[in-house]
Amino acid sequence: MTPVVRYDIHDMVPSSWFNSGGGNSIWMSGYRMYRLSISDLPSGPIYFDLRGARVFIVYGSVNYFNSKAATPFIKENGTVEFDQAPLEVQSPIGAYLILLLPFDKQGALGLEEETRVRISEVIGLLTAVNGRNMAFEHIFDYEYVLGKTPDGKIERRVIGSVLQNPFVLPVPDINKNRLSFISQIDTAIAAKSPTEAYRIALSLRWYQAAIYEDGVDAFLKLWIAIETLAMPDTTNIRPIKEALAKIYRINIEDVEPRFLIGRIFDLRGKIIHQGKQLRFRLGLLEYLQAIYEDLLFDAVNEISENRLAGVISSAYFPGVSEILKY
Repeated sequence: MTPVVRYDIHDMVPSSWFNSGGGNSIWMSGYRMYRLSISDLPSGPIYFDLRGARVFIVYGSVNYFNSKAATPFIKENGTVEFDQAPLEVQSPIGAYLILLLPFDKQGALGLEEETRVRISEVIGLLTAVNGRNMAFEHIFDYEYVLGKTPDGKIERRVIGSVLQNPFVLPVPDINKNRLSFISQIDTAIAAKSPTEAYRIALSLRWYQAAIYEDGVDAFLKLWIAIETLAMPDTTNIRPIKEALAKIYRINIEDVEPRFLIGRIFDLRGKIIHQGKQLRFRLGLLEYLQAIYEDLLFDAVNEISENRLAGVISSAYFPGVSEILKY
């Protein structure tokens, strides 16, 4: 019988990651691997290092903190509760890939967003080079505090998923006329030429993928949705400007000063082609969503609901120039 994988975390962490003293922790991220057996690891777990990450491959059953137990959910009345799933669980026997990354350093709190980004990069590299089974399924994330508490215990902190508050979003309109309107748009898409219908449908899939993401991934997916929908020639943003000029009944020369579409396209280019790294300001993703939504209505010849103007005029929105100040 294959035993539970047991380890002393302190023996797994590179000594170069931390100076002496307390206030240090690591982030552990685990993935299920497939098509490996215990015979592939005859001498036990193996590891190798990447920049700022140590990668372990183990075979057996792994005890871990269940992220669901730390992910809040919002009830219908708006109160926040936590899943009642067991905090610590044991995985089925199999092969696992475990990432270790430095997090808190000498009391300075780790940055969750940056750590998650690095994990995404590492998993992308591993699977691109070695195939999906290298990290087939994400299992857990949690923080492990190095050293022991004064009473001799080991401290672990489970890390939940990012939660978006639905109570800051509009109430869904389920009026009969509204639902018929959605059906009308769907019919209008199908009535387009095969090329146009496919392009609009593909843009909707990119939009759907974007709204469940955060940060730069959401930004790029939203922009791809916009390009797919409204830019037959992806090097020319004029069709977007022409559509917005028609929607808002303004001259095309006034579109850029008002909506800064060129600035957004330039930011997209800096991210993709120059590797620009940035932290997104409040309102940027909502702004791109609104651009897409206005363009979608135009693409199916429906009267726009002026979503973009609605975002700009909302009380929380800091201004178009402000969200694009990079």
